[in-house]
Amino acid sequence: GQVLRLDSGTLTPLLKKLEAKAFLKRKRSRQDERVVMVTLTDTGKALRDEAVHIPRRLSEAAGPIFDVEETRQMRMLLNKLLEAIDNANARTAEKLKR
Repeated sequence: GQVLRLDSGTLTPLLKKLEAKAFLKRKRSRQDERVVMVTLTDTGKALRDEAVHIPRRLSEAAGPIFDVEETRQMRMLLNKLLEAIDNANARTAEKLKR
């Protein structure tokens, strides 16, 4: 959930739907029952292989919106925003523990 920035209440229903459609398999870790291991099925891998090209195709279809420097700046600013959100969430979680 951390990589996707989703809590378990949001992620679990999504994973269940993807599992029902045979895109992935879920299995509890033997070392830690709280941990769920997620792996792609062959169907999921095929879909991933198709989906990996979508950003490039969208970019080609839209034409050059941002130049290289603007794209670099946008990524930097988005990362800065995500870091600020993570810090705010951590502060809120800490306050709730008190």
